Formats: sequence, structure tokens, C-alpha cells
Amino acid sequence: MKLLYSFLTLIMLTACAPQKIAYTPKAPQFEIMGKKILREGYVIPRSGTQAFTLNREYAGFCFDCKSLMYVISETDSLLMVAHDTDRDTLFYVRKNEVGTELDIPLDNSEVNVPFRDNTRRDYGPNDNDGDEANACGEAAVKRGGFTYTDTFNPDDYPDFEVNLITEKEFSKMLKTSIQHFEENEAVKKVDSTLTIANKQFKDGRGEGNMPNTYFYEGEYKVLNAYLLLYVCEACEEYSHFLINKDTGEEIASFSNRPYFSASFDYVMDMGQLFSDSPTIVSANKWKEKEGHGWYKEFANWSPVGDGFWGSDNCFYTPVIPSLTAETHNSDSEARNAVKYNYRHIKIKLKAPTPFSEERGYILTPED
Repeated sequence: MKLLYSFLTLIMLTACAPQKIAYTPKAPQFEIMGKKILREGYVIPRSGTQAFTLNREYAGFCFDCKSLMYVISETDSLLMVAHDTDRDTLFYVRKNEVGTELDIPLDNSEVNVPFRDNTRRDYGPNDNDGDEANACGEAAVKRGGFTYTDTFNPDDYPDFEVNLITEKEFSKMLKTSIQHFEENEAVKKVDSTLTIANKQFKDGRGEGNMPNTYFYEGEYKVLNAYLLLYVCEACEEYSHFLINKDTGEEIASFSNRPYFSASFDYVMDMGQLFSDSPTIVSANKWKEKEGHGWYKEFANWSPVGDGFWGSDNCFYTPVIPSLTAETHNSDSEARNAVKYNYRHIKIKLKAPTPFSEERGYILTPED
């Protein structure tokens, strides 16, 4: 697992929509084989890109789409690179087939793909099947665990349907949204303790003397409730608690900040604990305390900034390709880049996700 997002990053990412300032990507601050890195890059073509030896002969394999490369040097048509998972060997690849995180493709088929252990595999020179004729092209497309070229069919997704939309469509729906959550300082910490209706939420220490910390995030006035964030650093977990303002009792708990639809028919939370973990989306009918709702683990996108429910009872949020989540969330300039390629999605709830007492939520046919 590459990165546990700090609680400060979590607060900022959930509370702040992307702003816009100038940004120039930074080069990684380490060397490969004694050579400085010019920049990072990603293989952009769906069919991957051929690798060439330093003698500029075909190396007999292909780097897959979205593979992370470290660029060492460049000519008019070629880049000398090292693959992220094999930094002891240098290759040439075609310059016009390696782009930045802004160029990574993402379409409707990909945003609906469920997380699988093999979805995000990076393939280097030792991972192809030895068939030079099929090392690139169609074989490279299929190695990702699904076919990029499949036509998107909404009927294939009976519980969640995710669609990419334009920034203009996103902004239009934002004007129809009702924001129930209010950030304020209604509850202040005193002596490492938050107090609500005489009930105390006190910071402490866990395993290895690592901190367990409560944070006040804001309130939902219509629900007469405050929202607290609890971070357990030793167990690498965080939770949100909806607390009754009058009694201090817990109303509900969520993994991430909950979003309530306009009429409180639905509540949704989504998040990603580690940069190589799935984006988990959970939703329920708020007024129905019994039964099971919607749950899915998505492979290819990570939410950024604030999401919202539109007047059409669909949920909207800006996203980025998950492959870039670690870089994006650790770089404040990237989060605020004027040219950063934020994508925007619309999530439609359909039938609740199948569930059984023995197996829990049934996420894929293989489950």
C-alpha cells in the first residue's frame, strides 16, 4: 500500500473544490542508475507502446497503457526511460506515446469497472507471454483485466451507473444542488477534548503510542447533528460520526463525509484509504433504517474536491484517474493546477446491490 492519506489531506480533499493556478509538474527527487530524472510520464495508447533497447532494436515486448515511466533523456522522436517496476534497465520508447497524468484516458467503460486485484497491474519486460507478435496491440489491451474497446452499455450495471460528463454539465447541475453541510467552529477542542451535550470525545493514544484524534468538521442543521472525524493512526483507519447536538449520542457512522440528497431520501459517502486501494462508494436510503443499499469498489477513478446531489437525484463529483492519486494528493500545486485534467462524473443509483447474509455484497458475477 503506497500511501495512507494524512487526516489533513483528507480534510482538505473533502472540503475544498479544485482551484485554479499555474502549475509545472516537478521531477522526482531521486536518480536511476546514477542518472537524474527529467520527469514522469505515462503510456497513453490503449494498445501500449513498444520498448526498444539502447541499440534502438525492438526489445520484444510492450509497455502497457498507463504504465508509469521515468524519463531520463529525450530526442526529437524517442525517450530514454525506466519502468517504475524495473529501474535497473533503460529502454527507448516513442516520444509521442508517453504523456503526463493529464493525458491518461478515461471513458465510460473504465469509470464503471469494479476493482479487482489485477486491474492495476504494471507490466514490464518480464511479464509478457513471449509471443512477440502479440506482446503489444490487442494482447496489451486485454492484460488489464477488461477490454478498453467494449461499447458502454448502461444495462450492464444494475446498481450503480457512472457516466463521464463535461465540466459545463457539472457546473450546471451544481447550481441545482442543495448543500446541507455547513463548516463552522460551533464545537471547539479544549484540552484535547470535544464536548457535545456533556458527552466528551477525547483524544488518546493507541498502539505504539500513536495518536487517536477527534476533529470537528461541521454540522447538518436540518438533522440537528454535528459531524466528527476520528483518525486512528496506528490502525490506519478513519471514521466519521454523526452526533445528535442535544444528546451527544451517535446517530450514524460513515467511512467518509456523508452527502445527503435534497429531500434526505439518500445518503452517500465515498473515499479511498490508500492510493492503490479501490474507491469505495456506499449509499443507503436514509429514511429506511433496515435493509441493504448500494456498495461498490471502483478501480479507475478517485474523487477529489466536493461532490453533491443534483436536483435529478444523481450524485456528481470531480475525479482523477486513480493511477495519479498518490502524486495528486501529495502535491498541493497539482491539486490547484489551472490545466489539471479533472474529470467529472454523474452517479445514478439503480437497483440496490445484491446482498446475502453469507457473502455480503455481491460485487461481481465471480463473487
